[in-house]
Amino acid sequence: MADANRQRIAALGHANARRNRAIDALRVELAARHDERVGLLARRAAKVEQIDGETRVIEGYQARVSRMTGGSDGFSIDALNQCVRYIGVVTDRKRGMVAELAQLDGEIGGVEREIARLQREIAINTQRIDQCSERIAAIRRTIELAREDAQDEENEEIATSRFIRARAFQG
Repeated sequence: MADANRQRIAALGHANARRNRAIDALRVELAARHDERVGLLARRAAKVEQIDGETRVIEGYQARVSRMTGGSDGFSIDALNQCVRYIGVVTDRKRGMVAELAQLDGEIGGVEREIARLQREIAINTQRIDQCSERIAAIRRTIELAREDAQDEENEEIATSRFIRARAFQG
């Protein structure tokens, strides 16, 4: 029985060691994913800034077209056409940037899902380590109780034999 318990303790200890190594590897991967996320968020912020810049350019040219067509002053049709064409070019460029932003958002979402998965795996392994540690402690308590019971029995036998010898000596 004691050997079986020692083997169980050893097996649970090995399982804990394996899980600790797995947690270490998961933490390294988690740190890499956090770094990747930071980089993607920086790229996203830069892309949002570019889109905002293009929006300001479009608004500026639209205001210019409005001034040309809304005022009583004369204007050149060529200048108006150039403004409208440029608004179209910048709008197309902005549309491409918005698509790139959507792609970045998808990548960020994927990295965040991976981070959540890694955190779950770390938590599960930590919980299993705790369960194994509790089981090891319970087995050790069982071994200690059995050892104490055996010692109590031995002490009782010694006391009984002394009592019998003392009675025999008296009687």
